[in-house]
Amino acid sequence: MRSRAERLIGAAVASLLVGCAIMAAPTASAQAIEQGSLAELDPWAVGAIARDQALPRDLWRQSDPVALGLLFDRVTTNIGSPAGARLARQALLSPSLSPPGDSIIAARKRYEALARLGLADEIVSMVSGSGEAKRDAGIVLYATQADLARGRLNDACRRVENVNAETPPPFVLRLRALCVAAAGEKDAADLALEVARAAGANDVWFNSVIATINGAPPARPAVARYDTSLNAAASLAAKLRPPPQNALLNASAFAFAMVARDESVPPALRGQAAQRALLQNTITPTVARAAVRGQGGQRGASVLASAVDEVEAAENPYAQAIAIESGLKRSKPHGEFAAMARLFAPEIANLRADAGTAPAAATFVRAALTTGAYRTAQNWRAAADLAPANVSLLTILDLALAAGTNDTANVAALADRRIELADAAGARLASRDLRALAALGMPIGANAEAFIARTPAAVGRKPDPALMAQLSAASARRAAGEVAIHAALALGEGAETLDATELAIIITAMRDAGIGEAARAVVVEAIIGGQAR
Repeated sequence: MRSRAERLIGAAVASLLVGCAIMAAPTASAQAIEQGSLAELDPWAVGAIARDQALPRDLWRQSDPVALGLLFDRVTTNIGSPAGARLARQALLSPSLSPPGDSIIAARKRYEALARLGLADEIVSMVSGSGEAKRDAGIVLYATQADLARGRLNDACRRVENVNAETPPPFVLRLRALCVAAAGEKDAADLALEVARAAGANDVWFNSVIATINGAPPARPAVARYDTSLNAAASLAAKLRPPPQNALLNASAFAFAMVARDESVPPALRGQAAQRALLQNTITPTVARAAVRGQGGQRGASVLASAVDEVEAAENPYAQAIAIESGLKRSKPHGEFAAMARLFAPEIANLRADAGTAPAAATFVRAALTTGAYRTAQNWRAAADLAPANVSLLTILDLALAAGTNDTANVAALADRRIELADAAGARLASRDLRALAALGMPIGANAEAFIARTPAAVGRKPDPALMAQLSAASARRAAGEVAIHAALALGEGAETLDATELAIIITAMRDAGIGEAARAVVVEAIIGGQAR
């Protein structure tokens, strides 16, 4: 039986030879690509999301695959709105029927977007469930990157053995070199680098990393790079020192998660990576805590590190509640608050809501609303009445809770209460909140309707007009997936920053496209994102 090194190098050399043959006979190559059973799941039919969170299965059926691919290209981690980021993930992770026509390129773009978002576990799960995805070289490359991001180098190496692309990309050739070097096959690693050089994929930095792993570091040691999953994996395997400044400047979402998980990384750098990865929702609270634990007392410690140490040092549940509330209140803007709410969601759900913890109840209501834990939010809302509280603030939270739980029975009374407690400065914000609820289709009552008719709503950011026009056009076609992505992009840094008119357009478009339930999180964010802070 051949060793892995022999198989990897054999694949690399064979790929190089096949590439030369293909240049002489392109027609034969084209005929050999399309194979497979129609009974197998295609790359669209698989997803990685809870059933109650998935969007309708026809969400892409009204979309042109070419336009869809271009839309997926626009999805990045720059969506600062927690509700917007959740919406984009819902669309990309929902199992669905494929778009009409030739949709394989758009399917690859879907997996590429998931990779940019850093959703490694989800990519691996989805590819494992689709026979067509397993055979598509483009999709397999994203699964291989996801393996690296999960710290599964051996899995990535096994997957790359089966990549038989006509012309292997530099990523494949370099990964094969890393695989054999990490396995202690020095000669095979040198040969793999030679194959990469012959294929025009030479990289001086990567060559020096392989040399370091092989026990022959260059005179001038290389510094780590975290811009891609492969470079991060190679840097961690070689235990390279980070750059002295801005080590994570161009790091990918995958790389942030990788650095946060690696115990050999300097603590300060690991903590920085964990903070960013938590914000991007690509690591679990357990990983985030492990990355920052013990750093809270250091000079310049992050809010995340300080909060973790304070909460874990609390001597009783009441002290723990105070520490969690403190961490939440120090987390601004709303996106950072949402990350902290996810971090302490288990404690918030399990702490006893009584007179002792009641002073933190209002903050815990907002945190639970942010994570969509509406039952937990209701429990803490009841506890809030056991302590002195800001009545106006609680009314805002009540309205957000009504939006999240579709409380049509009480929303009109809550809307009237919101109007009653709004001072002159807050009237415009109240008008915006009530317009959002009306756009959601909730019966806010005649009094509230009259109020918004006579009261100008708060103004705010206006998204790109072209983006909003595309949103409306997609809604008219009931292209639910396109509406979700366009809405996520339009939400930008947060629903609370939007102009009231634009916010209502987004919510209405989502309802018209058949994803009104997903719009509830948008309305909740608009209500609590700024005012309840």
